[in-house]
Amino acid sequence: METIGNLFGLGFVQKFLKKGKKSGGSDGQDIVTFSSVEARAYRSLLLRLNSDFSLSLMTFESLLNFFYGKERKMETPVRPDFGEDVKTSDYRIYRLEHNGKVREIAEPKPELKKKQRQILHWLCARGIGASKYAHGFVRGKSTVTAAKLHTGKNVILKMDIKDFFPSISKQRVLHTLMKEGIEKEIAENIAETCTLNNYLPQGAPTSPFLSNLVAKSLDYRLAGLCRSWAPTFKIYYTRYADDLIFSSNLRKLNHMIPAIMRIVEQEGFKVNHAKTRVLRNSNRQKVLGLVVNDKVNVKRDYWRNLRAEMHQLKLKARNEGKLPSDSLFSNRLAEVTGKAAYIFGVNRERGRQFMREVKEIKKLVAQ
Repeated sequence: METIGNLFGLGFVQKFLKKGKKSGGSDGQDIVTFSSVEARAYRSLLLRLNSDFSLSLMTFESLLNFFYGKERKMETPVRPDFGEDVKTSDYRIYRLEHNGKVREIAEPKPELKKKQRQILHWLCARGIGASKYAHGFVRGKSTVTAAKLHTGKNVILKMDIKDFFPSISKQRVLHTLMKEGIEKEIAENIAETCTLNNYLPQGAPTSPFLSNLVAKSLDYRLAGLCRSWAPTFKIYYTRYADDLIFSSNLRKLNHMIPAIMRIVEQEGFKVNHAKTRVLRNSNRQKVLGLVVNDKVNVKRDYWRNLRAEMHQLKLKARNEGKLPSDSLFSNRLAEVTGKAAYIFGVNRERGRQFMREVKEIKKLVAQ
């Protein structure tokens, strides 16, 4: 079976990343700025892969790994080589403009990235990990596993943590690692190597893992609140990166909001009030981009539009064929292939239909 990496190809990613406008920043770091149009394209690209990664917090490292289709081998972990102090120049800064807001992605350069990967492997080998309520950046879990727990509920409450990564300081990382049993000297070195300007950079391979560790206390406290709030009604809780999701057949689930906010703030985070939503089963309930009223499914408009896109590509392939220089056709084929794979990850039966159509188009192209 083809991997997502084979379906898209690394060249497709590299071409996109080269579109950004490169400039020199302070302290010698590289800065790449994307226009609002390119930022929307970037978000669209991530949306195709959203069955396994958070759209808003997905790192460049994860993106490239996803395209490669690689499974990294876990070598026998040794104590990480921390090397010298981390500087801003050890990162390339990507600025994505969207709706008037700028999101900053800090990608570590190869040498630092290698050290951070060693740290990540070393921590994982010690059995340290996220809480069972975390579904983002956790092996074997995804938006689908999170959404399934909230299927068929009377009420769903969605809340969002504001500035998730920037809220996690070097001191919080250090404190969390020591709570996990890491000796102070090593914990200090890890916190220094994996933070930038005193906070977790969005783009480092260690940031998702460390953010889940820091949020572990938050997860257990919110899960405890769910157990004690209404003993006669079970309340389900999951966290996908910065997305907090609660669901139950308890009609007054929204009365929990003040208590949730209090715990979130006590744990050093802030709620983004503009993104708080209460979804009742009389209307469409959408969790992490998936509809969950009766069962986990992709929005109807999504697969209808995909079917129309595939029909257009099939007609083009039959009538004109694909010329080697037709990069637009290649990009569109890569896009619909990614969307088909996403649907397959959510709904196998419907996904197989779309994957068969992708193969048909590829056969027409190969003729």
